[in-house]
Amino acid sequence: AFSMDLALKDLGFAMGFGREFGVPLDLAGMTNQTFVKGKAAYGGEAQSTQIVKLLEDALGTDLRAEGFPARLT
Repeated sequence: AFSMDLALKDLGFAMGFGREFGVPLDLAGMTNQTFVKGKAAYGGEAQSTQIVKLLEDALGTDLRAEGFPARLT
């Protein structure tokens, strides 16, 4: 159980360390942007696994395997 808010907090720490030590973290930046969109769409308390719903909504499809819960918690 990890919320969007906590994921963004940890990504912020990682990106801050990257800046501090001169390490480019391009993927972390893109991941952060994705979680910002997820938080805007589903709220900061939504579980981080809900992030896949951004892609599902954009594609208009369900990407979960058979038997996977209908609700991402």
